[in-house]
Amino acid sequence: MKRVIAVALLASSMGAAAETKLSCDLGETDRHNGEVVLTADVKVVVPEESMRKKNEREIDGQTYKTYEEWVINPQASLYRFRGKLDGKLVTLEKSMIQAGTGVVRGEIKHKEMGERPRKMSTYEGRCYLDQ
Repeated sequence: MKRVIAVALLASSMGAAAETKLSCDLGETDRHNGEVVLTADVKVVVPEESMRKKNEREIDGQTYKTYEEWVINPQASLYRFRGKLDGKLVTLEKSMIQAGTGVVRGEIKHKEMGERPRKMSTYEGRCYLDQ
């Protein structure tokens, strides 16, 4: 879980002019079997301003497009990542980090794709400024 969330969130902020570095303690609940995994010290980099980014690449002869978006406002930082394979949504991640409290909540959905298993989970926790 640590790698999935951290990679998705960190990838979105590459190239941002100014950013806020956070360290988060998260609990992820698998919505299929109820298993809870606790992960400490997940690094997250939040851009200073709202942004959108689109990427495209080929996977086994199919077009995989990713759309990443940060919406930054005084109340919270909202993140959304969508992955589409030949126009069909195969990956979705949404999260929100509240300003002031650092409370983070989100969800991850992956459709089965090749060797990647299907995944539906929610996560929540607390983020702190990274020293």
